[in-house]
Amino acid sequence: MLHGLARLAGVFVTIFGLSGASAASMTFRAEPVGTPSDCRSACPKVVVADGVITRTTPDDLAKFIRANLDDRMFRNVIFLNSPGGSVSPAMRLGVMFRKLGSTVIVGQVEHSREFGNDPKVGVPLKYGSCMSACVFALMGGKRRIVPEASEVGVHRIHSRGQIDVASPDKRRMYIFAESDLVAQMRGYARMMGVNPDLINLAESVGPDTLHKLSDAEIRKYHLARRSL
Repeated sequence: MLHGLARLAGVFVTIFGLSGASAASMTFRAEPVGTPSDCRSACPKVVVADGVITRTTPDDLAKFIRANLDDRMFRNVIFLNSPGGSVSPAMRLGVMFRKLGSTVIVGQVEHSREFGNDPKVGVPLKYGSCMSACVFALMGGKRRIVPEASEVGVHRIHSRGQIDVASPDKRRMYIFAESDLVAQMRGYARMMGVNPDLINLAESVGPDTLHKLSDAEIRKYHLARRSL
């Protein structure tokens, strides 16, 4: 499936990312898809990527790929579900997806109670979300799909700095990306075939909120398709 890993190159140096994410770090697992009547005991497998994107996430994916290189049941399809994380690792993840030629779908795959935990049988597909820095990973897919029930959201990239002792609630001050960093993110989007104006939209949204992209915006920025 994923032999393009050996040719992987390109590391981005952006340091700003989503703050305050409480979900677990991203994990990768193999899941069979389909039903026993469709594929009997040999359902094809997909990669499920779920959780916060951290600095170790690209290396974790590389380890996962190496461990599964010989499994011929794998299909080059990644189900992505993430609240965000760090921008630089997200772009590295996107570069990996592109090098591998992966189809990236915003969604989840979960075991069906009907079939129990038997790894040989199928599992159902569910909607998912890809927020903040996750969008940079999504951009890397050779084919990008955001099903109707799934959501993609953007906002201004930031990290949190020192506590503002002058503020009544002692909140932390935000540190935002400088213009050259924004230009780099625009260049990355363009390289992936996404309209770089999506970065401008994200940078116009406050750090404490998320702008969920509409169908029209997903099409306008060439981010993804809504169906397979």
